[in-house]
Amino acid sequence: SRRFIYTNDSCISLIHASYRESLLDIHFVLRSSEVSTTFNHDLRFLYYLTKRVYQALKLQPDRDLIRLRFNLNSAHILK
Repeated sequence: SRRFIYTNDSCISLIHASYRESLLDIHFVLRSSEVSTTFNHDLRFLYYLTKRVYQALKLQPDRDLIRLRFNLNSAHILK
């Protein structure tokens, strides 16, 4: 199988991507995200990253599916 795992102590702390049986499954764990100002940028980056993985694997829209899962461990709004 094709798997990729990235870990870091930054706000995006884990990315786990796997491709099996025509399904690209990507699980993102965000350690912390300031929802009103930062999360939108994090989400756009994660969608961009997903697109790059999809392209690198040469997946096809008529054959392959994508499942994205997001865990936000600390979603907060600072005033």
